[in-house]
Amino acid sequence: MKKRLFLIISIISFVNLFLALKAIAGYIPPFGGEYTNICGSGHDANFYNCQAKCNINEGWCETRNNNEWIYVFVCDGKMPECVRNMIGPLQGRQRLTSFSSVGSNKTIQIDVFDKFCNSDEGWICNDSNLVGYIVWWSGTKVIRLPVVITLPAVVTY
Repeated sequence: MKKRLFLIISIISFVNLFLALKAIAGYIPPFGGEYTNICGSGHDANFYNCQAKCNINEGWCETRNNNEWIYVFVCDGKMPECVRNMIGPLQGRQRLTSFSSVGSNKTIQIDVFDKFCNSDEGWICNDSNLVGYIVWWSGTKVIRLPVVITLPAVVTY
């Protein structure tokens, strides 16, 4: 009976641990923060595999021609998707860290579309126009004050 109870508790603990790790297992790039959603790997957020030119190691997406347009979204907190506070349309290379200056604990989403999406009629794009995206959480930044060490003056004669 004790062995059976131990086995059941062990299995439940393992499943809970696996689910907890799965929930926090996004790629952590060299510049900090954590990806929460990447085109090609979804919410696993561990690799990029889509048509648009994006680099998850350096944290940017770039338009390849005048037909592609980038839209950036900034949200509070850690989220797998962010579609508020739109910045754009933009072209050229757009870096995640350029938009994270709005503060810590922000989610930045860069979407690349194959056409201009926000016309006079409103938003005209759908999923078929989305050619790539990366969603990154800036993390919570700990403020570290500089350490100042005052050494006694040494006087030599």
